[in-house]
Amino acid sequence: MPLPCTPPPPPWQVVVNERSVRPLALLNTGNLAYDFIWDVGTNPRVRVTPEGGTVGKGQRAAVELSYHPHGPDKLRDYTVTCQVRAYSF
Repeated sequence: MPLPCTPPPPPWQVVVNERSVRPLALLNTGNLAYDFIWDVGTNPRVRVTPEGGTVGKGQRAAVELSYHPHGPDKLRDYTVTCQVRAYSF
């Protein structure tokens, strides 16, 4: 007799007390380095790592966006933004 199983949740639907992570990359194809800083809003269950940094000319920065709910929660229309400031020499 087969054992009962629970199918995985659809993409971006997260099980309570489970952490969902999406890798992102910031790629600098310009001629100047730039600083970035993330604003993840007010929900403490949403995180971006690293929260800020510098991406040099021709470089790439790996970033993780994660969500770790501890109870029922909805993020519909929840905004996460990244502000970029280029160096000018």
